[in-house]
Amino acid sequence: MDLQNIQWELSDLATEESLEKDVQVIKTLASQIALYKTIYTCSITESQFAEILEKVEELLVKLSKVTTYAYLKFYKDTGDAKAQAFVAQMDQLEAE
Repeated sequence: MDLQNIQWELSDLATEESLEKDVQVIKTLASQIALYKTIYTCSITESQFAEILEKVEELLVKLSKVTTYAYLKFYKDTGDAKAQAFVAQMDQLEAE
């Protein structure tokens, strides 16, 4: 087996279109979650808390998927400027 020439096939994980959609969903969810800051007090109801947790979980799943893809694409070819930029974009998105 020639380990030097192994190429990962990432198209089964995501397409550029699906990644763009996921990034938009992540941004939307982050904005929605930020709005909960005003109700996140000792008097929050169970249903409100559950709603927050569901949104956070959805955000983390999508963010994990997109970030993992970005790093796999980068590690596939560390010299790929587009992959480097995508990793930087995902790092910025995680920081926000």
